[in-house]
Amino acid sequence: MHKVSELIGKSIVSAATGERLGKVSDVLVDQQSHRVLGFVIGGGLMSAEHVLPHADVQAMGADAVVARSATGVVGAKEWREQGVAGARTSTLKHRRVLTTTGRSLGEVHDVLLDDGGGAVEAFEVTAPSLGGLVHKHAILPHVSGMTIGADAVLVPDESVDGWQPPVPRS
Repeated sequence: MHKVSELIGKSIVSAATGERLGKVSDVLVDQQSHRVLGFVIGGGLMSAEHVLPHADVQAMGADAVVARSATGVVGAKEWREQGVAGARTSTLKHRRVLTTTGRSLGEVHDVLLDDGGGAVEAFEVTAPSLGGLVHKHAILPHVSGMTIGADAVLVPDESVDGWQPPVPRS
């Protein structure tokens, strides 16, 4: 699995030319299918933000993301004009995680992608402990029926049976 926080700042390099296209500044996720749509590129050859569609990613390595070539990269305006709706993973951080019956499980701390980088596999959930002095972390696997909404991530109650939340239940 790849943590999005560990992808941020990695170089994006073209396999065709070896040229550095910029750095990963965010990851775009489809809120319905929970699949990666693309990588937001900041800096480098491209001074304004651009998007590398996930289909044009050759590899997500330990030290860099490798694009098939620079030709797949599109400008932010062109990306929006394509009508592709997606959420930046940076906007998911600190979003509440609730069960469908309203029980709080904590907040999103990070998003974990599968090894192919194409799907959200889990969320790292954090919750305060010891009066907010410490934050406990737990991995919440992605489950069917999960909703990534504008204000919260909702998880079916039955899918968290047996899951250890980051804070003890009172």
